Amino acid sequence: MSAVERFYRNVAGYWYRLVVKLRARLYIKPAMMLGELNTSLDILPLIVDKYGIGLVDSGQVKTLSGHYKVTTIAEVMRFVKWAEIHKLPYEEPYHNCPDYAMGLLGKLCNTKGWWGLAFGFAHVVVGSQIHSVNIAVAYPSEDQQEGTIYLIEPQDGRILLNHNRLVQYILMP
Repeated sequence: MSAVERFYRNVAGYWYRLVVKLRARLYIKPAMMLGELNTSLDILPLIVDKYGIGLVDSGQVKTLSGHYKVTTIAEVMRFVKWAEIHKLPYEEPYHNCPDYAMGLLGKLCNTKGWWGLAFGFAHVVVGSQIHSVNIAVAYPSEDQQEGTIYLIEPQDGRILLNHNRLVQYILMP
């Protein structure tokens, strides 16, 4: 093989690897949907059990759809990691916690194979301040198909394990 042929083979290999990397960055395999939840029969009772009837009665829970798809929390976290919202710079006061939460929600709502998921935006009280996070209703695993509420910190891409915090507002588009 001549030097020119090796050069073209190396260039072609470089471009192929670059396209594979870009495709992986721009495309995510659709979520494995395991079921469907009804807003009034499934989601609102979970919220009432977790946070009390006052949140629902006061109109601070906005569910804009009657039905949502549901998957496992592992699938939701796969999306959170892929979206890389947590890697964006924090710039107070212009890009802060509501921007991260709405950015992650917007990315999920506009990614084919992921829209319709029981995923939203929530305000929680942390100390004396309001903080914005994402909220998901998902199954703990494929075997354990019982809807569970998870709060996700979009600034670092992790599940908030101690989420018995006071939730003041929930929006699920």
